[in-house]
Parts: sequence; structure tokens; C-alpha cells
Amino acid sequence: MRFDSRKLADLYRTMGEIGAENVLCDTMEELTIQLVRIEKLGRRAKFDDVREIAERIAPKAEQIGLAGLGNVARAVADCVRNGDLAGFAATLARLSRMGDKSLSAIWDPQGMML
Repeated sequence: MRFDSRKLADLYRTMGEIGAENVLCDTMEELTIQLVRIEKLGRRAKFDDVREIAERIAPKAEQIGLAGLGNVARAVADCVRNGDLAGFAATLARLSRMGDKSLSAIWDPQGMML
């Protein structure tokens, strides 16, 4: 998993320590909630809802340096738009795995590949 530490550095530089920490915590909380929701909706085949959530996850993930997570979220949305059910299942599973690893890695910088 890759983490773009420059994104966080930019946040801290532009918003200050308190502002950046607030954004980081709020974003991680939102990502956690949305990743749980998207997984549940995916199991229930609520494709339009999954696409909407995936499109919200992508820029939030990128904002805090998780570009890979953002890319996978976009791939989930693309699979829904294209009606690719096999791709959808695979990318949704990947989004779930990557989301867990990404959010854990934010709190444990030693585990990240910088």
C-alpha cells in the first residue's frame, strides 16, 4: 500500500496543526462509516447507492494521501456504471481490504510504505 505523505504535509502547512488534525480525524471517521455502508449495500445489490458512496470516498481518501484507496473507489463506481458485475464484486472486495489496511496504516506510520 502506498501513502502520499505530501498530502498530509500540505494539509498541515495550509491549515495548521489543529485544522489538519480535525480534517484528518473527520475524514477517517467518514471513510470508516462509508466503507462499512458500501460493503453492506454491495451485498444487497444496491448498485446506485454503492456508486454514489464510492464517488464520495475517492476524493476524501485522496485528500489525506490515500490515492490508491481513491482509485479503487473510482473503479467500483466505474464497474457499476458499466454493468460489470464480476468486476464490481472483485473491486468492492478490494476496496474493503484496502480500506481496512489504509485506515490502520494512517494511525501506524511505521507500517506504511512512504
